[in-house]
Amino acid sequence: MRDKLQNAEYTRIKGLAFIAMLVCLSAALSWFERLIPLSFTVPGIKLGLANLVVLAGVYLLSFRRALTLVMLKCVMTAWIFASFSVYFYSLAGSLLSFAVMYPLARLFPRLPVVAVSVAGAICHNLGQLAAAALILRSPLIFYYLPALAVAGAVTGTLIGLCVRAVLPELRRQGGWT
Repeated sequence: MRDKLQNAEYTRIKGLAFIAMLVCLSAALSWFERLIPLSFTVPGIKLGLANLVVLAGVYLLSFRRALTLVMLKCVMTAWIFASFSVYFYSLAGSLLSFAVMYPLARLFPRLPVVAVSVAGAICHNLGQLAAAALILRSPLIFYYLPALAVAGAVTGTLIGLCVRAVLPELRRQGGWT
């Protein structure tokens, strides 16, 4: 009995350490992304490199651990790089994105990773616009949606292709739940 309890505790600690590592990786990717000048594009458009980690988490982690990853990524990146208002936008976009990607990946396992990524990227932008509409008390911000949807489709495709390339190896290594 004692060995079972110790093994369960070891597994729990290993899972927490893995989530912490993924959160740190997403923060590092966010930092790296800030070094890439995108000032020539539409304001607010980012590559979303931290979403590499989130998308992989959607496929590798349980619902609870993947949601924990999303929440901690938002807290950590806002705390290090931004402000509370940025946290609110990030959280709104991330939660909507996760709410779409996780069921798509689990309920439709044959759906390409790239399609799940694109859906998540577009929903992330939609969630951020919804947060902005609430703060500004104006739906006019949604006129920005077509530009953000195109950008989300492009960046979602790139992120999805990257995750699709590494997912088989990550699955082979196993032990992520």
